[in-house]
Amino acid sequence: MNTSTDNERRGRIHARVGIAARILPPVWPVQRFVAVNPLTGLEDLPVELAVNAARRLRGVTMSMTEQRWRELHLAGRISDADLIDAIAERFPQLRTGGTVRIAGYAIDPVDLVRLDLLVGPSIDEARLVPITRAEWVDHATGSSLADGIDAYVARWMASFLDDTAPWSMPNRDGGLYQAWRGLAGRDPGLARLAGSDAQRFVSALPARADDALLELLVLLAVEQHDQIEYFQRHLCRLAGWAGALTGPGANGPDRLVDFLALRLAVEAAAVEEGLLRRVADQAASAGAPVAPMPDGEERARRVLDALVIAGPEAPDAVSLPTLAAVRRVLDLVPMAARFEIWQDAYETNYRLGLLASLDDPPRPSAIPVDTDARPTFTAVFCIDPRSEGLRRHLESELGESVETVGYAGFFGLPVAVEPLDAGAAQASCPVILNPRTVIAEVPIGDQTERHAEGLNMADSLTDAWKEAKANSATKFSLAETAGWVLGPLAMLATASPRLYGSFRRSVRRRSVPPIVTRMGLDRQGNGTGMDLADQIATAHVIVTTLGQRRGFGRLVLLCGHGSHHINNPFRSALDCGACGGRAGGDNARTAASLLNRPSVRAALAAHGTDFGDTYFVAGEHHTTTDEIILLDVDDVPESHRAELAALKLALDRAGGALALERSTTLVQPLGSRRRRTRTSSLRSIRARADDWAQVVPEWGLANNAAFVVGPRTLTSGVDLGRRVFLHSYEAAEDGSGTVLEALLTGPMVVAHWISSQYFASTVERGTFGAGVKPLHNVIGDLGVLEGSGGDLRSGLPVESVSNRGIDVHEPMRLLLVVEAPTSLLESVLARNPVLTRLFGNGWVTAVARDDDTGSWARRSRTGEWLSASRGNDPVTFEKPGQKTLHTESSEVVA
Repeated sequence: MNTSTDNERRGRIHARVGIAARILPPVWPVQRFVAVNPLTGLEDLPVELAVNAARRLRGVTMSMTEQRWRELHLAGRISDADLIDAIAERFPQLRTGGTVRIAGYAIDPVDLVRLDLLVGPSIDEARLVPITRAEWVDHATGSSLADGIDAYVARWMASFLDDTAPWSMPNRDGGLYQAWRGLAGRDPGLARLAGSDAQRFVSALPARADDALLELLVLLAVEQHDQIEYFQRHLCRLAGWAGALTGPGANGPDRLVDFLALRLAVEAAAVEEGLLRRVADQAASAGAPVAPMPDGEERARRVLDALVIAGPEAPDAVSLPTLAAVRRVLDLVPMAARFEIWQDAYETNYRLGLLASLDDPPRPSAIPVDTDARPTFTAVFCIDPRSEGLRRHLESELGESVETVGYAGFFGLPVAVEPLDAGAAQASCPVILNPRTVIAEVPIGDQTERHAEGLNMADSLTDAWKEAKANSATKFSLAETAGWVLGPLAMLATASPRLYGSFRRSVRRRSVPPIVTRMGLDRQGNGTGMDLADQIATAHVIVTTLGQRRGFGRLVLLCGHGSHHINNPFRSALDCGACGGRAGGDNARTAASLLNRPSVRAALAAHGTDFGDTYFVAGEHHTTTDEIILLDVDDVPESHRAELAALKLALDRAGGALALERSTTLVQPLGSRRRRTRTSSLRSIRARADDWAQVVPEWGLANNAAFVVGPRTLTSGVDLGRRVFLHSYEAAEDGSGTVLEALLTGPMVVAHWISSQYFASTVERGTFGAGVKPLHNVIGDLGVLEGSGGDLRSGLPVESVSNRGIDVHEPMRLLLVVEAPTSLLESVLARNPVLTRLFGNGWVTAVARDDDTGSWARRSRTGEWLSASRGNDPVTFEKPGQKTLHTESSEVVA
């Protein structure tokens, strides 16, 4: 054999697998859940084409059902005007082709399409069309071979990837394919699925996965031009497991070659040769079957039936020319575009409402635009929508003595944090950044040794407990001996979560006494920390991005956030996305320590940033309980103790008010009475944090919808419903747009991923969601299964986006609102192709202040800036006499 030729063939197959893998979103371990757009690999396509690809490869519509859209229209969430705007923008040719004459009335074609959306036949939901040979066999014979291959491969993936299993899979170091091939000859499951000759077939395959894959493609008669799509379907059928192979630090393409070689080997072994030839010919000649579309004539008749025309000129029957004219209009709008129109109208309705609320006269609690008075307090919160409610209530408590600021919750620190009690360092910054250094938590005081001894003892007991549960020789005796203690504890945890939580924390304090710690800033011999130059540079970036026009208050709060609850595999999904799925308290502590450091302050003052008597204090907002804990307060000087006490009191009151506000939206036990007093709401919410049976400790970022970049004067006093990411920004201080560029390429991209994750988990729960929590089985550090097998589930659980079958999240693409000239935003986009793709392909909608008029302008996909107000006049009909045409949903003048 020619070695050079072989290597070229192998290189080509690796390249094709790499291209196919773009359909897979990144997957992180569930303990560090990171929201991501499930279609992120397709973001270089217009969103409609990406959805079409997902529809073909995964059998999804990426939309709510048409019945649900119509329900929202009847409820007023989508208006006729919203639909008209969406139709006219997507199909401008409808406005250039003249009107349609019906019974003497000239009717706008856009309104005919609107009626088709409201009363026409619905499009069928997307379904999985056959692509792989196994799927064609199922299509031809009614079998379930493709599902059987999925179940078989999923079991092997769990064995290969689970590092925590008590028995390790032999030969794992050689890769998935070689490890499986070495064991397949003794696997009865393979014989049951693919027949008695399957084991002999597998043993005869090449030892290298890429060579085997090349041979299998020939056996399965997959032509070269079809190979990438063929790979994509196999990857998508077990996208969770395939994504786990490409996780952080993994050599994704090579491991996916192993994965595909395994799947295609089982497929080739399972399909009989004669049947394989038949389905291969059928796939090549007939193409994939498609779902039938509603007949165009039926659409036209339903629209005409909905036009109930009153008066003596009403027709007794629809004429064929009229029917044909209406059909010609409707044929301009493919059925597949219906979901896109509904989605546009849905988002238009929200956008117009949000911009209207921002344009209202200033509210009493708003910070006066013309004041430059220095505030007593500056409170810097994460941009997370949950912080919006806390900022609003804190401003209500402190009035003009506080200025709240929105800032990405990692506080500009691209670091990993090494907690004292957690061992290894954990990245604590957005996943699109690589940590530049490690900041270790350092113990202070004389209790360090006792704390370490208690921690070691607790860890030893935990390890022994896990080992005893996993060991077949001890698990039953463990249940008998430990049940006397654990049984009553389980009853207490179920009957009184608050009391159980108090007991658990008390035991922890006694066994592992708490100690005082600080974040170690200085460079250490083990590589942690930063040298002085890095400290100064980092502090400068933080201060520049904060951009405080009024200056900092005497006391500045840097407040991160984290979600505190138990028995929830998706805990990190409720923590800080800007901190990579960690709580933000450590970042806040690090930033406060950095900005209080005399050497750093002196260097900043030499470059024009003098903090004067400002002192920085860290805090953490516990978003499950709405408690705000101030951190490292022992370091606060006596001169600022009065302000610290006042701030703490105001934070307690603001947190209580926010808890009361949130309590009306949280899931209550069936048959329970909602408790709306401050005391009962706080008690109920804090019990949720200790309740091991609570599947909805909080709603997290459900219902997030927009990312607002601008001064607090833009949003102060407006109740944004905890739906908006709020990042402070002063365009007047950012002439070159460098700060805006950092915000859009960093925090906004993270917000877009979060929005997309919630979107997909709501509209396609079976494919992109994680299923229901009570059925979850945690697989090591990898993720969860729903039940005992199947694919590794990605996305969010059902309980994160719905309440008893009703969506609590409105699935919308992210809306960006920037208080800045459109010319400044364009200059940023010109430097960033990634942003141009997001806006130009319809993944994010951008709105900014128009340079000339000072009004809001919306950026079209082609780069034009259009008025962000209503885009079309109400539909009217060109007939003298002012008769009225009635439809099923509205009344219009004719």
